[in-house]
Amino acid sequence: MYVIRLSPEAQEDLILLRRNVPQAYKKAVKLLSELEEHPRTGTGQVEQLKHFANETWSRRINKEHRLVYEIHDEKVLVLVISSFGHYK
Repeated sequence: MYVIRLSPEAQEDLILLRRNVPQAYKKAVKLLSELEEHPRTGTGQVEQLKHFANETWSRRINKEHRLVYEIHDEKVLVLVISSFGHYK
């Protein structure tokens, strides 16, 4: 199992989602729990992003918002970078 860590920006993004788009927040929470088991596959149109230094992936929360995260296999860690908006 991977450890999930949220960047300070991702923490603020989740607060914004919870306040402004409760349905998207609920889905984001489900996606976060899915990341623990299999960060490279699953629901939310999983795709690897090409123009980042680290192994960076995204999953669709809804049409407007995406989870963007880095996978660090050597640490068994997933670092969530953002969860509000599209790609920042």
